[in-house]
Amino acid sequence: MGSVALQRWRVEASAQLSALGQLKHAPGQTALARRHAANQLNLAFVLILSSHFQRFCRDLHTEVAAHLRRTTQDPWAASLLHTRLVEARKLDVGNPNPGHIGADFARFGLRIWDALLTREGRAKVWRAQLEQLNVWRNAIAHQDLSAASLLDLGGGRVHLRRADVLRWRRACDRLATLMDAVLADFTLGLVGAAPWRVSSQRGVR
Repeated sequence: MGSVALQRWRVEASAQLSALGQLKHAPGQTALARRHAANQLNLAFVLILSSHFQRFCRDLHTEVAAHLRRTTQDPWAASLLHTRLVEARKLDVGNPNPGHIGADFARFGLRIWDALLTREGRAKVWRAQLEQLNVWRNAIAHQDLSAASLLDLGGGRVHLRRADVLRWRRACDRLATLMDAVLADFTLGLVGAAPWRVSSQRGVR
């Protein structure tokens, strides 16, 4: 079943991203106009994908914090613990880059990227793709596509293609599934009860 955050990612975020990906060009456009429209859609996709993944990570963190609060017997200690876990999170104001994700989940005493990599070796590649997604997200949001070395998509290419954004979407989807399973197991070991039930299909495609 997974966390509420994962369910929302798979339903709401997936629907919005798929709808954006299915937008068609207006009839009668020139080849140049079609290329320009496709480029603008790719740039928009990056912004929306990053924002949805930020929401997923933030919501997942919130669910774990709430679970730890519920499993702390003393009400005062539970309230204090919850406040310290969620106050001034980087994911409340910043992009879902690997550094911000790592910093916020470290509040639980979890080195999340180590845990993800231990469970799934491909997490190293997905992390790099997530980092690249957020570099592009910042460049687009700040209207600064001049940092060619940072935006290099391979072989010096700095022109975004549909294949690039779809690859980043797959990386986010796989990371979401993996993070959900890792956090369920981590909290089970920490307090003896998992905050959600993970599907028996634990593998990541």
